[in-house]
Amino acid sequence: MKLAEAQHGVVTHAQLLALGMGRSAVKSRVRRGALCPLAAVLACGVGAVLSHLSAARLWSMSAVPVDRAVPAVVVALLRRALAAAATS
Repeated sequence: MKLAEAQHGVVTHAQLLALGMGRSAVKSRVRRGALCPLAAVLACGVGAVLSHLSAARLWSMSAVPVDRAVPAVVVALLRRALAAAATS
């Protein structure tokens, strides 16, 4: 899927529906682990990445079910802003 490639493998529920995937198909893939709810990464914009338990779950390093994990997102822009503030 070209959209997923362009967004580093992350797509929103709305994007999947717009591409013709049904709601039940999305839910089924989430239950099987084929899709993980990661829209928080897209919502945080460029430079955002999963962190902590969310990243561990994505890489199958945690047994916590995806629907029970609270998304942890780190945004690199904050680091740049802090670095710029420290030098001014």
